[in-house]
Amino acid sequence: MTVTRETIEHFYKDLGFSVKGSYDLLRQALLHPSYANEFADGSQQSNQRLEFLGDSILGAVVAEMLYKRCPELPEGELTKLRAALVNRDTLADIAIQLGLPGVLLLGRGEKRSRGQGKNSILAAAFEAVIGAIFLRFGYEECQKFVREHLVSQHVDLESMGGGNFKAILQEYTQRETGGLPWYDVVESWGPDHDKTFVVEVRVGSTVSGRGVGKKIKEAQQNAARDALGQIEENAAGRDET
Repeated sequence: MTVTRETIEHFYKDLGFSVKGSYDLLRQALLHPSYANEFADGSQQSNQRLEFLGDSILGAVVAEMLYKRCPELPEGELTKLRAALVNRDTLADIAIQLGLPGVLLLGRGEKRSRGQGKNSILAAAFEAVIGAIFLRFGYEECQKFVREHLVSQHVDLESMGGGNFKAILQEYTQRETGGLPWYDVVESWGPDHDKTFVVEVRVGSTVSGRGVGKKIKEAQQNAARDALGQIEENAAGRDET
């Protein structure tokens, strides 16, 4: 599929940003080095510099939020949580959710090797988009963007340290895999005032638990409890062998 100006405009519009007056900058965030290298005259600049900037901005935004929202956590725990939030696989997952694979500008060779599906390329492009948002719209817009698309979906900051199932599963996955659980609403039914939600929780690419609840957070807690139960059963099975 050819990436057109209209495609890029729609991508940023869906994120809540207008490309008016800054199209070249926002397009650059999507331009992989393999694409830039096909232009010998150097007319196309890749997203590597924006990636560098976005990586720093992302780290600062996440660090500030964790510092303010988790006053009871020591420096070491804050560092581990930040690393889990901004790891390559997590960022690639978000990039896929946002539709980044469909707007990446890749060279012919990278297209043939399906570069739009590589976590390293997707994570780098996500960081470059953050860098471009920072330059065009400022730090506060970056905060809102990261809070909406990264922190709120990957970590229950309000309940951290409370001993609940989500917090326990989060601590376990951080320790064992360096990543964080990913919760998806896979089904819902009922009127708006009385809905029932079904949530699945994934650790990596594996669905590890499933929960039902009248609220999404309740269903997430039940999914985390189910995942912890399966982890305990698997551990007990290994002990018996």
